[in-house]
Amino acid sequence: MTKKLGHLTKIFGLFLTITSLYSCVTYNLEKKLNTKLREWYSIHSILMQTRLPNGQIEAVYFLHLPENMQIAYIRIFWKIRFTLLDQDKEFEARVGWANRIFGGEKAGKGYSTDRGQLFLLCGAPFQVSFFDSRGEEEGSIFTGSIELEPGTIMAWYYFYAGQFIGFYFESDGMGGWRTSQNFRFPHSENQAYFLAICQWELAPTEEGWMLWQQEVTK
Repeated sequence: MTKKLGHLTKIFGLFLTITSLYSCVTYNLEKKLNTKLREWYSIHSILMQTRLPNGQIEAVYFLHLPENMQIAYIRIFWKIRFTLLDQDKEFEARVGWANRIFGGEKAGKGYSTDRGQLFLLCGAPFQVSFFDSRGEEEGSIFTGSIELEPGTIMAWYYFYAGQFIGFYFESDGMGGWRTSQNFRFPHSENQAYFLAICQWELAPTEEGWMLWQQEVTK
C-alpha cells in the first residue's frame, strides 16, 4: 500500500507540474470555445486532468481539437471511461446539487466555486466541521447556506483507506467560502493520493482511447 501510495503520488506530482506549464495555454484556448462548448468544458474539466494514452493531459488534448471533433468527443466522453452504471447521471446530479447548495456564491454556478469543484470530483464529504479563528471546533453541520464570521474554517473530511483526508475553506463572512488550495495542486501527500484516486476512477481507459481513435478515423 505504501509503495502504491508513493508511486501514485509521484505520478500525480509529475502531472501537476505539466498542468501548471499548460495553464496559460489552456486558458487562452478555453476563451476561444463557443458558449455551449465553454459551458460544457467548465463543468467537466475537473475530470480531465489525467494523461491520455498518447501522453497528453485530456483537457489540453480536448482544447486543441477542431470544433467538430470537440463535439464528437463530448458525445463519446462517458463511453471511453471505465465507470459504474449511470456514472454520467451521477455526475450530472452532482452538478445540480452543487448549483443548488453553493450557487449563492457565484450567480447560480455553484459547480465553479471552490467547494463545488471538490464536490464534483469527490462527491459529498464524510463529515463537515466548523472551527472558529482560534481553531476551536464549533460543530459538525452539512449545509451550504450557513454564514459565519470572517476567518471561520469549514473542514471537509473524506474517509479513505482507513484515514481521514481534510480540505479546508475559509468564510468571507458574506456567505462565501474560499480555499487557498487548488484541487489540482494538493498540499499534502494524502490529499494528492486521494485526489489521484478520484481522478483515475473516472479517467479514460486504454480500450476507451481505442474506441475514440476509431471515431477519429471514420
